[in-house]
Amino acid sequence: MHKTDIQYLRCIKYHQNTSIMHNLSSNFDKFFNITKSIFKNRINEFNNFYSYRNKPKMSDCQIIALAITGESIGIDSESYFWAKLKNDYTKEFPNLIDRCNYNRRRKRLYPFIIELNKIIADDLNQNENVYLVDSIPVPVCQIAREKSSKICKENYDTAPDKGYSAVSKAYYYGYKLHVVASNKGVFHSMDLTKASVHDVNYLSDIKYSGLNNCTLIADRGYLSSSYQLDLFNSCQINLQTPKRMNQHVYKPFPFVFRKARMFTKIKKAKRGTLYFAEDFLSYGTAKAVAKALERHEQKDVIERISRGIYSRIDVDPIIGSLKPSTEAIAEAIRKRDKARIMLTGAAALNALGLSTQIPMNVVYLTDGAARKINLGKRKILFKKTSPKNLSAIGKISGLVIQALKEIGKDKVTEQEIQLILKHLESEDPYRLEQDIRLAPEWIRIIMRKALKNK
Repeated sequence: MHKTDIQYLRCIKYHQNTSIMHNLSSNFDKFFNITKSIFKNRINEFNNFYSYRNKPKMSDCQIIALAITGESIGIDSESYFWAKLKNDYTKEFPNLIDRCNYNRRRKRLYPFIIELNKIIADDLNQNENVYLVDSIPVPVCQIAREKSSKICKENYDTAPDKGYSAVSKAYYYGYKLHVVASNKGVFHSMDLTKASVHDVNYLSDIKYSGLNNCTLIADRGYLSSSYQLDLFNSCQINLQTPKRMNQHVYKPFPFVFRKARMFTKIKKAKRGTLYFAEDFLSYGTAKAVAKALERHEQKDVIERISRGIYSRIDVDPIIGSLKPSTEAIAEAIRKRDKARIMLTGAAALNALGLSTQIPMNVVYLTDGAARKINLGKRKILFKKTSPKNLSAIGKISGLVIQALKEIGKDKVTEQEIQLILKHLESEDPYRLEQDIRLAPEWIRIIMRKALKNK
């Protein structure tokens, strides 16, 4: 198997669970038409910016459209993107060139890609009067390799250096990316500086970025009365930042600009709703989300059920705080992983009333990842199994098969058989008939009795 195919198989499950599926072909066609219309006076009859001795399979406009298509739908892995084109869109892209040639031409066309991105962004930001500015750390290597690293050190003025990240609360070695974006999330301008450059120094460059007559929202790192006055006098930019609590002019920042999206999402949900840390990654980095969840836990807004699993606290007036059941937690994990699960072992016996023993370890068969969830003294175990064991379409009949397997062929009693047949009376006949075919022969004989009674 080719290395690209291996990367494709590794990435496809992640992107299926984390991103919305898009039609690459239709998006490509849209960007291709946009590219031709914007650069119509600068391209030749073959939609190329440059002349080629031999006509290439893909034109320059197609290369640009393909590059922007991948970026626009959030595919950040070039290996996955390229393998997806070759595996899923072979008919839509019959003239797809090889990856090396694509990267070489894309590098040459990079100025046109930047220009096109700028034109599209300006068009989307029309009549926008609220913008946000912030910085993002861009490390080039681990901090321990700061002195030995030779990356980008050819020129002292553009060389990386040491800086501090307030989000991770740690030093890093590299650069700092300053971004100005509209309230819709569309970028307006950006700049790259050394990591040691303070955020407030970037404000002097904003007045040359084309912004004017607007409101600019920033965090406390951009707090400066002199820069605030300069931006307003030169470009009519109203810089708004939260004030420090020890300032005389301190007042709470307006809600619309406060980082309360996580809190709002939690509060809107029903009590007892389960959350995973991954549900909030669109609001910040993993470390920032973990810290925010920790603060909400300290304020008794949510309760930590297990590592990475949280629940909005549900309170009963008599019993007090109610914890979610193991079934609810397992179902939430199944939905998140888009996997199939089947209760088995002693828990299956207890669910059917064949045993009064409540197991401390609840076991589920799954075609997803095998894992163990610690819930205090109790545990939920997900065991990897073959697809056949999860092919039952009836909820009760599938549970009966697992329960009988746990009891064993020679240990099942007549009383247990009668109880099982009583449960199977409520199962849909079609589903029961289909699931009988999946069971071992001795279990089929028992389940066919329920089918004859219907």
